[in-house]
Amino acid sequence: MLKLKAKTRGFQRIIQQANRRISALQDIDRRALERFGAIIRQDARKLIGNPVKPQKQIRTEVIDGKPVAVYQKGRKPRPPGKPPMARYGDRDFGIRKIIYEVDLAKRDVKIGFAAWGRKLGSKWGAELHEYGGTFTAKVRYIPTLITLQNIKRRKGKTTIAHQDLGLITSKTGRPMSFRMPQRPTMSVARARHAKKMTKIWVDYYKARFG
Repeated sequence: MLKLKAKTRGFQRIIQQANRRISALQDIDRRALERFGAIIRQDARKLIGNPVKPQKQIRTEVIDGKPVAVYQKGRKPRPPGKPPMARYGDRDFGIRKIIYEVDLAKRDVKIGFAAWGRKLGSKWGAELHEYGGTFTAKVRYIPTLITLQNIKRRKGKTTIAHQDLGLITSKTGRPMSFRMPQRPTMSVARARHAKKMTKIWVDYYKARFG
């Protein structure tokens, strides 16, 4: 009986040591995955940049002694293939609101947009930017607004060249389909740092076990 008890105590020590090592490895996994998620989130936010400050769309210009409402065009979006810009009009600056969640069971980290920003029809703007696709929005046609580019000043005279401005979103407009080009962000950030995951894990392992 004494020998059996001694063996039992020795076996329990082995189990306890194994559990401590498993717990340490899980802690390393969690720290490494959280670090990798933070790196991807930081790089994705840098690619998007800071939210573009809103521009005053309508301002007053004095033309021939009379105040005239002049429409100022907003900043153009980035070209297809480039990361999108965050705008102040997005809900909670949607495409910059990125989160990550660690899944220890699968030894994985999920990284993505917490808020999809502005909703376009039945789809969210951030999702459309990342993968591209079509969306439906209500728009109406504005034919004769004055823009800064239409105001001509020559030889002391100021003239206005009216031209069609185009379509603007409107709750009372008619639905139309539009194509959103692909402007990936998350996939680009992940590809740039994919090789870092192994090094991050090794660094945490060496720091823990030497």
